[in-house]
Amino acid sequence: ETIALEKEQSTEPVEPIHYTVEADVTCSDTAIGLLFNATDSKNFYMMQLNIKDQPGKVIFKPHTWKDGAFATYGSHIKDVTGIIGSVEEFATKAAHVKIDVTETTITTFINDQEVDVFTIGETSDQGTTGIPAQVGYLGFRADLTEAGTVDNYKLVDYTNSSDGDIVYNYTFDS
Repeated sequence: ETIALEKEQSTEPVEPIHYTVEADVTCSDTAIGLLFNATDSKNFYMMQLNIKDQPGKVIFKPHTWKDGAFATYGSHIKDVTGIIGSVEEFATKAAHVKIDVTETTITTFINDQEVDVFTIGETSDQGTTGIPAQVGYLGFRADLTEAGTVDNYKLVDYTNSSDGDIVYNYTFDS
């Protein structure tokens, strides 16, 4: 006897969403990661700029966290050294990162150059998927060996306004 299994198609429409996250970042040790789309500390997306994995290069590495388990996406890892300058410059000269999020994609720009388009729901190297797009919390990763700066960290929601509604705007002025 043969049993055919079919994945049930969702009949619920995906709610439209559109927002941007922007920040000016530097990295002086290992990596700097911008967290967004977060529901809590265990569920979010992170776009990381890493200077450790490939010495002499700045590597773009998207991650997701779902229920506390991290995931990576090897097909999206890219050398962005030419866009940023050099590892040495990146320690003191900020790169401007813009992340444009819709219900279906996350597009990342560094210094106004598109570097990646990530599909929401894409399968990770670990066989998992991230969480749905939403206007969530922002954050940045601070690890024992990771060091850098984040400034002008902002989230603007364009879902219901073409002018955008500023949700978060952190300038970290003293």
